[in-house]
Amino acid sequence: MKNPLSLNNIDSYISEMENEKWIDNLLREELPFSLPDNFAGKVANKAVRQFEWKQRLQQFLVFASVLVAGILIGGIAIYYFASENLQIWTDYLTQNINYLTLGLVAAIFILFVDKVLLPMFMYSSQRKRNHQGL
Repeated sequence: MKNPLSLNNIDSYISEMENEKWIDNLLREELPFSLPDNFAGKVANKAVRQFEWKQRLQQFLVFASVLVAGILIGGIAIYYFASENLQIWTDYLTQNINYLTLGLVAAIFILFVDKVLLPMFMYSSQRKRNHQGL
């Protein structure tokens, strides 16, 4: 158990008291600059916007992961449950790999546009309208 009256504790207590006095003095002084009246609202809007973008990006990543996982699970299911027709499935996949890849990329791109880009463009156009006073 530590001794509460040790020199280290007294020094840290004195330094904490000096820091508190210094902070109190700073808070009582007039600021050398002025903040706009809506400063807190701007900071809050920026924080909300960053949270929304993070949420949208996470939502996109979850949906894209579910899409890719569904395709992988379907492939594994075909491998185990339709092993007698595996050659037919592999022939189909190798013949149509370009179309299947294009379809997957298109689906992920549409998902990205829907979840990330479209809200970003809508927000920027709304912001321009608000600044123009429309």
